Amino acid sequence: MVAVRVDASGIEVNEEAVLELQIYSRSGKKVGLLAGRDVDELRWMAGRLRNGLAVGRFATAEADTPPR
Repeated sequence: MVAVRVDASGIEVNEEAVLELQIYSRSGKKVGLLAGRDVDELRWMAGRLRNGLAVGRFATAEADTPPR
């Protein structure tokens, strides 16, 4: 695993993006989980996973740049 973050799921409700927990592998493959859950809860889970797994928010070689 390379990155864990909260981002848009690709689903919209009333023209507003539905957020999900996203986990990126080293190959760049994304797994989206828990779409539509409370945003604060998603952010808390992402933070706990990042801290516990010592990974960043972005799935790239450089931890501070977003994926392409």
